[in-house]
Amino acid sequence: MKNKSEKTLIFTAFKSVLKERKLTYQDLAKRTQSSESSIKRIFSIEECSLTRLTDLLAAVDITLSDLLEYASLRQVDVATLPLETEEFFALNLDYFFIYRKLIHHRSTEEVRKREKLSAAQMTKYLKKLDELQIIKWLPGDRIQFFHPEYLKFRDDGPLKEAVYKSWIPKLNKIVLDNMGDGEHVSRIFSARCTPELKASFLQEFEDLIERFIKRASLEIKTQPGRTKPMAASLALGPLRVGLDEWDA
Repeated sequence: MKNKSEKTLIFTAFKSVLKERKLTYQDLAKRTQSSESSIKRIFSIEECSLTRLTDLLAAVDITLSDLLEYASLRQVDVATLPLETEEFFALNLDYFFIYRKLIHHRSTEEVRKREKLSAAQMTKYLKKLDELQIIKWLPGDRIQFFHPEYLKFRDDGPLKEAVYKSWIPKLNKIVLDNMGDGEHVSRIFSARCTPELKASFLQEFEDLIERFIKRASLEIKTQPGRTKPMAASLALGPLRVGLDEWDA
C-alpha cells in the first residue's frame, strides 16, 4: 500500500467510519468471514493488500474512492487565534480583513491593488501582522503564514461578535438588494419548538458548516478554476416571523 503517513490517514478514516456506524472489529470480522484477531492486527499494523482492504470496505458498503475522499477531508486544518490576537483584531477589524484577504489571495501586491492601498499603508498592515506572529514578513513583501486558511472563532473570544456585527448586516443587505438575480437567496422561517429541538437544530447546522468547509477546502485544491465565493448567515432567536414583539 502507500507510505506510512498515507496509510495512517486511510486506516484512521476507516476507524472513524466504523465508529460512526457503531460497528466493532468483531462485526467486521463476521461480515468478512474472518477472525476478529486478524481484523485487529490489520488495523494495528495498518497494513494489508489492496484487495483485502477493498473487501473490508465492501463489507461496510463503502468504496476505496469514498474512503480516500473522506480521509482527504479529515486533513483540513483548523486554526484558532490566540485570545490576545483576537482582542486586537476585534478593536481593529481592518487588520483582520486584510489578514483574511492576504490568506485568500496569497499576494501582497494583489491585496494592495484590490483594496487601493498605498505602499505605506500595506507596510503598516504587514508590520503589525508580523508583530502578532500570525505571518512572517519576508523581503520583497513576500509572506509566510503560520495558520491554515480555515479559521474558527474562539467561543470565549471577542472577535466573533465584532466580525458578526460588522459583516452580517452588510451581507444581508447585499442579498436582499440582489434577490432577483438568481445568485442571491434568502430564507426565513419560524416555528414553536422545545429548547432541545432548538439545540439539535443548531448542532446539525454546525455539523453542516463543518462538512461544507471541508469539501470546499478540497475543491479549492482540486478545482481552483471553478470555485466561486459563497457566504451564508443564520439568525436565531425567540421571534415569530411577521410579528414585531418578542415571543418568549
